[in-house]
Amino acid sequence: MIPTTFSTTIGNCLGNIAITAKYPPYATAYEDHGLGGLLLEAYHPVGWSKFCLVMFTFSVLGNNVANLYSTGLSMQLLGSYFHAIPRALWSLIAVIVVAVLAIAGQEHLSVIISNFVAMLGYWTVSFTFILLIEDQWFRRHEGYNLLVWNQPSKLPLGIAAVLALLVGYLAGGVTGMR
Repeated sequence: MIPTTFSTTIGNCLGNIAITAKYPPYATAYEDHGLGGLLLEAYHPVGWSKFCLVMFTFSVLGNNVANLYSTGLSMQLLGSYFHAIPRALWSLIAVIVVAVLAIAGQEHLSVIISNFVAMLGYWTVSFTFILLIEDQWFRRHEGYNLLVWNQPSKLPLGIAAVLALLVGYLAGGVTGMR
């Protein structure tokens, strides 16, 4: 938590200096080259700033390896039909999709990430409340039957959960967006 909080706070300060305070070198770097230009301008000397940007790139790649690998497992959790495709192939498909989307959206990456993070936040809040209500209200006394996890005929369809997610997302998330 400490490194994330520290880097987020520093990022907020740099963004505030560049956008709100309009500090000329930072504002120009951000307007001309986006976030990468702002970071390049903020770190000194120039050789050090280029080294830091390369390290940031590798750290982002390293942080996403586990996510992209787990995509294969997540896809196989969707049902037995998805087991026919090996997990490594699912992960490769995810890498290809991410690469295509990154290349296509490279000019507007900051806007895309901002919108995606906002949507993810709305989805997370809705999903969290659905899980809490299910656990604390509906499953409080009877609990969960963990022995039927792979028997679809004995599992609920999930219609109520999907409707709750859509209603929460559409009513609270989409209407709350700017």
